[in-house]
Amino acid sequence: MKMLFYACEDPSDFSKYYKLFKHIKLLNEAENEAKIILECRAVLAPLVFFDLSNPLNSLYMDIRQNILAVCKTCATKYNTVEQCKFQKLPIRGLLGSHIACESYIRKNYYAMCMFSNSETIKI
Repeated sequence: MKMLFYACEDPSDFSKYYKLFKHIKLLNEAENEAKIILECRAVLAPLVFFDLSNPLNSLYMDIRQNILAVCKTCATKYNTVEQCKFQKLPIRGLLGSHIACESYIRKNYYAMCMFSNSETIKI
C-alpha cells in the first residue's frame, strides 16, 4: 500500500511527530510505501529534528529518506530552504508554490493528514 502523510503541525509537539515517525518507520518495515509531505509549520521539522540534542533525532534520521517533499512556499516563509537543501530534501511547489496532492493520488497514494486538534493521524 502507498500512503502519503501530510504533516502541517508545529514540530514543537514532539508526541505527534513521534507517532508520525513511528508510523512511517513501521509501515515501511512492513513493506508498505509510506511517505511524508511537510506543509505549513511542519517545514520547521527538518531544522528541529536534525539537531543531535533533540530526543527524536534518531527516529527522524531513520525516516528522513521518506520525506517526499517540503513545501517551497512554506519553507521560504519559515526560512528553512537552506536547511532542507543541506539535508537533500526535495523542495516542491505545484499549487501556487504549495504541494498539490492530486499528482500523488494518480500514482495510487492514499493521502492522509495530521490534524492540529487530534492525537491521532486521520484519513
